[in-house]
Amino acid sequence: MTLAARYGETEATLVRFAGETLTFEGARALAPGTPVVLVTTRDDGTSLSIEGRALGSRKPTAEAPRFVIQARLVNLTKLDRLWLTARLG
Repeated sequence: MTLAARYGETEATLVRFAGETLTFEGARALAPGTPVVLVTTRDDGTSLSIEGRALGSRKPTAEAPRFVIQARLVNLTKLDRLWLTARLG
């Protein structure tokens, strides 16, 4: 399963969550250490703001339109972690 999100003005797709690391796809690359805030919507319609630091970006293939980005998360509550794990774990 994936979740739709945004970082800045860029649309993203949240792909995987494991421990402290979130993997997502987006059209704009992020350099390692760059602060990132992703905003997604929970099942009840409320927004979830996810803060982290980019670990790096790469394109799966040279012609791929989107980057695969990993970020270390810094602000999630235990309930938010459980929710992300259930959706993306």
